[in-house]
Amino acid sequence: MAKSMTKDLLMFLSALTDYHRRFTTLGGALVASGGPRFYKYRRLMLRYLDQRDQRQRLYDAWYNLIKRGYLQRRIFGKSEAYVLSPKGELKIFHERVRLSRSRSKLPNGQWLMVFFDIPETKRKMRDSLRAGLENLGFSSVQKSVWATRRQVKDEMRQLLDLLGAKKYVKLLLVREL
Repeated sequence: MAKSMTKDLLMFLSALTDYHRRFTTLGGALVASGGPRFYKYRRLMLRYLDQRDQRQRLYDAWYNLIKRGYLQRRIFGKSEAYVLSPKGELKIFHERVRLSRSRSKLPNGQWLMVFFDIPETKRKMRDSLRAGLENLGFSSVQKSVWATRRQVKDEMRQLLDLLGAKKYVKLLLVREL
């Protein structure tokens, strides 16, 4: 259950990042989430805070996000705050892709193909790209050639931005495979 709470908290913080890029505490994040857009996650977090035994688990989830590297402590002038790390943003990307599995297919038998050549010195980037491709519904044609029939161009571009892998990857839309 703690993993689920950690994931819920991460998704709650990701919903806030469009408006607030930093959080001083978990309580500060809850105060910043007053809008209706955050109702689902705010209600969940407040339910955890209302129950005494759940409150400690929620704070444990907060520190777990920090320990796992999903949140980073930063200094802003005379105050310190927490921001989502690149690792946290990548985790949120994968979770959002997992939650939105209903993707339409490309028209007329088209395929979206990905070709990449990432150097050995950037092995972590290459492994993250392969995991992201699998998550988006791609199948491996060769080790560095992947293809899908799904409409995921926008998600693919977002993944490349998060990984910083644009210069190593080519996307092609083909009619025959």
